[in-house]
Amino acid sequence: MGEWDVIKRGRTSSRVNSCLPTFLALVVPMVLLSGCSAYTWDESAHTPSEAEIVGLWEADGPDGSRASYSFSADGTWTSHGVPAVDDVDCEVDWSSTADPSGTWKVRGDDDGQAPGVTIDEADYTGRRLLALDDDGVLRLFTTICDPDRGLRLYWDKSK
Repeated sequence: MGEWDVIKRGRTSSRVNSCLPTFLALVVPMVLLSGCSAYTWDESAHTPSEAEIVGLWEADGPDGSRASYSFSADGTWTSHGVPAVDDVDCEVDWSSTADPSGTWKVRGDDDGQAPGVTIDEADYTGRRLLALDDDGVLRLFTTICDPDRGLRLYWDKSK
């Protein structure tokens, strides 16, 4: 009986060992690609036109305050009261605001990443406001922490 157990285990191990490379070849790429992959939102991603972006975009603070980005047709932007985003604690700090400015351009989804607006400023380049179509309304948002967590600060265009 003990001899059968050893043979049975040996066969099982060799079968598992022969399947392991195939299993890893199939599973590992799926696991790696499931992390920070192309955007997967419930809403429709939207590559905005420059004309759609030009104007004043606002976000509401918890105490009734408002933060804003103002995008100009010449590719520059200014802001007022933009809150600090703490990606470590996953929070928006409305008590710590700034008024940065810089240049902007529309970012498409050609590379499989989310479309929106890339904003450059003196201290930070490449920051993005992502764009989506929310039932026919263009909205911009800033992700907070890992984008897969779904925490966002929304910016809506003033009318």
